[in-house]
Amino acid sequence: MRTLGRIMLWLLAAIGAIIVLIVLWWMTQVSNYVHRFRLGVEIATPEGLRTSSSVIEIRKTDYRSGLPEMRGVRSTVHGEAVFVDLGPHGHVIALLGFGPTASEDKIAALAQLAFSRTNPRLTFDQVHKLKGSADLSGSLVPTLVTFTDLGDPRTAKVVYAAERATGTADGDPPTGMIDNMAETFGPGVSVKRVWIEMVDVGIWPLTMFGIGGEPITRGIEGRLGWWGKPFPWIKMIGPTTGVDTRPFVSGEYRLMTEQFRRSM
Repeated sequence: MRTLGRIMLWLLAAIGAIIVLIVLWWMTQVSNYVHRFRLGVEIATPEGLRTSSSVIEIRKTDYRSGLPEMRGVRSTVHGEAVFVDLGPHGHVIALLGFGPTASEDKIAALAQLAFSRTNPRLTFDQVHKLKGSADLSGSLVPTLVTFTDLGDPRTAKVVYAAERATGTADGDPPTGMIDNMAETFGPGVSVKRVWIEMVDVGIWPLTMFGIGGEPITRGIEGRLGWWGKPFPWIKMIGPTTGVDTRPFVSGEYRLMTEQFRRSM
């Protein structure tokens, strides 16, 4: 019996050692990079500047082993859009999307793109070491929208956005500009500045659980009366299945919840 017990102990120890070796090997094949930045928006109004911001976290995982289709960099975004209260003029929201239809998804690469203007050789695995701030301009400015009625998603309207020609690079000067700020909110209302500022992300691995560092901004759903309610354009074809009945029109803005909040 003692011999059997010793064999079982050795077997368990061997299995434990193999598991530890597998974990250590996996850690050498996978690298995690986490950074946070504050996305700030400053709007000029006749009554003075209106400023708001949102802290957003980007997690990038670099898989260097496994099947070819499994390798590469995966990104996840944790954060929300920037809601700017314009007082008597209403509000404007800087989305997590870019371009005239908010369909360009570059928020995960925004810090790298912004700081690459002064550091062209900047790579994604260096972004978490960045300090300071960078102004956003051209195609790096998020799409700005407003609602005639914050309780009705059908009243969303793009008021400021940049677009670029097909084939040009992120950050290139825009080929066109939508700027309906004064038309929508009145004379003297304009976009003054949009920027990002790198903030403390905390200590790994606590950062993977959202603990420590500059807190990620939350709560925009409390400002959006339509949040959590069925969209009027969804036709249910089953107990949990719906179809988007909005006709597709090229170049037309289509509201999506991920433009306002991600992975929270």
